[in-house]
Amino acid sequence: MSKKIPTLLVIFVVFGCALQIFTQTGRPSIEITVKDARTILVTIHSSTYGQSVTFAEDYAGVTGLSRRISNLTITGPEGNPMIYRSLSPGVYLTNRSIRDVRYEVDITPPANAADRAHVSWMAEDNGMLMLGDLLPQNSDRVASVRLILLPGWSAASPDLNPDGITMEIPNAAKSVIFLAKNLRRSNHADVAIATSEAWQFSDQEAREVTSEIVASYTKIFGPLKSRKVHIVFVKIRDVPPGTWRAETRGQNILIASADMPFKSQAVQRLHEQLRHEIFHLWIPNGLNLTGNYDWFYEGFALYQSLRLGVESNRIRFEDFLDTLSRATFISNETHRPVSLIEASNQRWAGNATPVYTRGMVVAFLCDLAMLDASKGKRGITEMLGDLYRENAGSVVSSDAKTVVLAKLRSYPELVPVIERYITGTDTFALIDFLGHAGLRLEVMRPYSRLVVGKELSGRQKVVLDRLGYNSWRKLSQQKK
Repeated sequence: MSKKIPTLLVIFVVFGCALQIFTQTGRPSIEITVKDARTILVTIHSSTYGQSVTFAEDYAGVTGLSRRISNLTITGPEGNPMIYRSLSPGVYLTNRSIRDVRYEVDITPPANAADRAHVSWMAEDNGMLMLGDLLPQNSDRVASVRLILLPGWSAASPDLNPDGITMEIPNAAKSVIFLAKNLRRSNHADVAIATSEAWQFSDQEAREVTSEIVASYTKIFGPLKSRKVHIVFVKIRDVPPGTWRAETRGQNILIASADMPFKSQAVQRLHEQLRHEIFHLWIPNGLNLTGNYDWFYEGFALYQSLRLGVESNRIRFEDFLDTLSRATFISNETHRPVSLIEASNQRWAGNATPVYTRGMVVAFLCDLAMLDASKGKRGITEMLGDLYRENAGSVVSSDAKTVVLAKLRSYPELVPVIERYITGTDTFALIDFLGHAGLRLEVMRPYSRLVVGKELSGRQKVVLDRLGYNSWRKLSQQKK
């Protein structure tokens, strides 16, 4: 039997002097009213949208977002409703300057449960408001937001004021609000966790894993711009165990996941999820770069996550090699030849797999080439740290593709990898890169597997050691 959806508690809010200040300073004020578990009402006062209002049409493969908008009212300078026309889905044009905008949004959960990590939605017990797809697309200025929630519900967001219902948003595209009936918060010095459900892992374990991973990446990149990491866990059901999707927006990490059957599996999966997503707090979120470059950061995040998994003894070196072997097979055998950049451009057109598989193998080959050229002294870990430090503090944004390719090409040993696999469409020939690392391909079904050779030279041992081959020994010695 379905639960009865609570009725709206009507709350009258008078902005008074505050609204006058917003108008005088040009700062918009936004009121978000949760009408029921499927609909929100958005009212924007003193807007900065000129003569047009544009809503997101798609995001992360979820299409038709603008169709959720209804009952749109646009008000002119004198406070009178204006006539507007729609040029295309989600685009509305007036003939005068816009002052206020008011509309409703249907936030029924997406058909694919895993998409709850990417777009706004609301269910009977919890929900997620992504201001990037709820507000007009040019809502990037600082704005004041007031929430009017259903009775018994609470909100969690790094932007929330202590009163729990007002917030200042520096950038709407990165602002996220988690809503829940039975909201549970867990705060620590550098980690804040929000959820409304029970998991196989504890909140303390999630905090400890997060702090451990943040400390590891801090050694590579330096401290985060925002010291606090905010993580939201949302449970999805009616999917295979272990299914998950995640997104990192600003300092927010959103994980929509099915739970694992056993605690040990759940903690292992948690570490896997956070190794990948926490990387994104630095790259790309900490860089002032523009344009699509997930062809770079997604694959390198996956690879660096694997490296960290080995270094922290969360996965075996054999698992590290097997994952790369499977990624190579998938990239070579199940997809038409495509450059990594082309795969990235097609990421949300129905098949994102090549971005991850090809990207991860490219990162591996870059690491092998750099470690070999430097005799084990420099690999992609050092390159990523340099890339971050060179671009994190930039005031003027730069084109990401130009910056990243220039950085990669600054290492002559990476030019063949770039030309064959990043901008080129060659299938992977791992054999060309394995010799100096002491690795070889062992023919097995359904795919050939990477294995460590039997007779290793001193130089090969150095490269293998940098890849994490002896990490378990080092950790054992540290514990003693």
